[in-house]
Amino acid sequence: MGHQLSFGDKMKLLLVILAIAWAVLFICVPARAQTTTERAISAVCPGHEHLAEHVDDAARRYLVPRLHLVAVIWVESRCRPGAIGLIGEVGLMQLHGVAANGLGLFELVQPRANILTGARWLSLRERDCGGQVPGLSGYNARTCTGGHRYARKVLAVVKRIRKEIECHR
Repeated sequence: MGHQLSFGDKMKLLLVILAIAWAVLFICVPARAQTTTERAISAVCPGHEHLAEHVDDAARRYLVPRLHLVAVIWVESRCRPGAIGLIGEVGLMQLHGVAANGLGLFELVQPRANILTGARWLSLRERDCGGQVPGLSGYNARTCTGGHRYARKVLAVVKRIRKEIECHR
């Protein structure tokens, strides 16, 4: 006749079945989908997706395009929060002088403060220069017309980011 399982064997079998079900659940459930900003950062700064929260907050607060912020971060510092430029620019968005809005070195190497302050500066330059592209020109120049090469460089990164995002949809 058939073999009867003891209570202990039934419990072991149940635990094995539960363990398999638990493993299948984690294998089959997709990971949280990345936001557009996380994908944008991932395109140019893999491993720095944690900056997306700060970029999103700054973009909302100062009404500047997220991809412009990500591109400026890449062009200015290659996503290095502690970057120091040749003339004393600091942090992700390489801020100094009036753009630093009175913040000191300690604050400027903090990603959140740097991104918020850089977004504020970009927003002011967009307002003063009359639009997003002239604002990008003025971000890194004394005048609104002085940074056309810089604006083209940032916009090339924006184009690269958009292409990367489209490829991974």
